[in-house]
Amino acid sequence: SHCTCTSHTDISHCTCTSHTDISHCTCTSHTDISHCTCSYISHCTCTSHTDISHCTCTSHTDISIVPNTHCTCTSHTDISHCTCTSHTDISHCTCSSHTDISHCTCSFHTDISHCTCTSRIHCTCTSYIHCTCTSHTDISHCTCSSHTDISHCTCTSHTDISHCTCSSHTDISHCTCTYISHCTCTSHTDISHCTCTSHTHCTCTSHTDISHCTCTSHTDISHCTCTSHTDILPCTCTSHTDISHCTCTSHTDISHCTCSSHTDISHCTCTYISHCTCTSHTDISHCTCTSHTDISHCTCTSTDISHCTCSSHTDISHTDISHCTCTSHTDISHCTCTSHTDISHCTCTSHTDISHCTCTSHTDISHCTYISHCTCTSHTDISHCTCTSHTDISHCTCT
Repeated sequence: SHCTCTSHTDISHCTCTSHTDISHCTCTSHTDISHCTCSYISHCTCTSHTDISHCTCTSHTDISIVPNTHCTCTSHTDISHCTCTSHTDISHCTCSSHTDISHCTCSFHTDISHCTCTSRIHCTCTSYIHCTCTSHTDISHCTCSSHTDISHCTCTSHTDISHCTCSSHTDISHCTCTYISHCTCTSHTDISHCTCTSHTHCTCTSHTDISHCTCTSHTDISHCTCTSHTDILPCTCTSHTDISHCTCTSHTDISHCTCSSHTDISHCTCTYISHCTCTSHTDISHCTCTSHTDISHCTCTSTDISHCTCSSHTDISHTDISHCTCTSHTDISHCTCTSHTDISHCTCTSHTDISHCTCTSHTDISHCTYISHCTCTSHTDISHCTCTSHTDISHCTCT
């Protein structure tokens, strides 16, 4: 709303013209940098040392131009584009590949958090203090000592159990399964912390059991997912978790199920796009959006005009919206909202709009209940700032 776009693809090709534009546009070039503070790493290419605190080094060329001056690696997000060049880089740089290993040897505890031994030839673990086991090849010279070792460390005895996850049936005998995916149930006693692999040795007791357990009665429904058409009879879909495996059989099922095929469509009006997968022209991928909630997830083709975006001024009666004047609520995705009903795509203009809008200035803060509803536009605003009121509390440091 702060930046007039000239085409549908505008936002990615639209230069921000002032600081106030920042919350609505992506810095796309060097010319944007000078008047656009990068508020998200992915939106900005570092062009100077002053940018580094809020941007990601996007290429090796950032590093070499003036090593460690043009773009010093300052966080994990910098890593992929930044080669550690010395021991002093270790503190803010994770050795992320073979090329890093050669000049970034983990030599003490402080290195551990930034450097993962990726193979035996790159980093000989002399003790668990200096090395995180990252693969089976490391295991032989690395004692599992913490949760970070888990995924790469096979439990060898009961004493290891507190630090590792059972990864196979052979581990079962000397360890308690702490994560379903790592443990095969071998008896009824395992059931509480594992995945049932067959109906014969386990009663479905939770959602994690679902994939291997057929619902046998209405009483099972709360802790199982209908996995086939045969489950339907004894299993009425009662929640979102049932959806993926449950065919809607009547309008009354709609709130709890996903229309999964054209045959479902006839008795299932999609109320939210996420609940309805279209499989034909009358379905969602090429269909007519049936409500405001559908609009953001629906591609208009021509006859869908009432809920779609116009592509030229003369196309107002059908096609796409990118080059036309918004004439109604149905054009909402590209126009200025004028009422509460337009709210999902607009800038809030009053206190009554607040629950569904983006606060556009500091003055909006006073009538903005949750921080997620408010994009800060200055240093005193929420994205990089100190919270200014109790209502901001969930995302800020209290002052």
